[in-house]
Amino acid sequence: MLVDGTSGVFKADWFAYKGQYGVAKAEYREALAAALAEAKEQSAARLQAAQSQPGLTKEQAAELAKKYDPQNMTREEYYKFVEELCAYGVIPAEGKSRVSGLSLTRLEDAETGAQISAPAQGVAYALQAGPNNILDWARYQASFEEFDPTSQTFRKSPSALLFNRMVQVLEQMMQAW
Repeated sequence: MLVDGTSGVFKADWFAYKGQYGVAKAEYREALAAALAEAKEQSAARLQAAQSQPGLTKEQAAELAKKYDPQNMTREEYYKFVEELCAYGVIPAEGKSRVSGLSLTRLEDAETGAQISAPAQGVAYALQAGPNNILDWARYQASFEEFDPTSQTFRKSPSALLFNRMVQVLEQMMQAW
């Protein structure tokens, strides 16, 4: 656990370390839960605000379309693509870990385990080695909803909202060809 590598939400002395793992000490569990809840709320608010940011210009979409094929990208190409979307401001830097395709996500950005999605025919949950149809994969990721205990309904997860923006970009790139 990289406690010192987080965004400052947690304090290293809140944890007892067992090998490579950190376990929250009993006396700090409430403080950890409160800090995590506040960090999640702030992260979700920043990502929600980012949804109103403009997408790509036609020129930017054409430039990306020259470099990347939305239906045939390796993981390495996809990581570079995400970096470019962050540089253009389409995906906020804070949202990068959510759409990176990596299995590691900052704890304060973690989403609930109670999620549903549309069935995905022939689309893997995670990026595969070799070529990936990023457009189909992003559409699948954009379909996830999480349960909101307050309203007792399912709603798009913050990651799904970011993947929806990515789908818009990928479709725009397809039109630029």
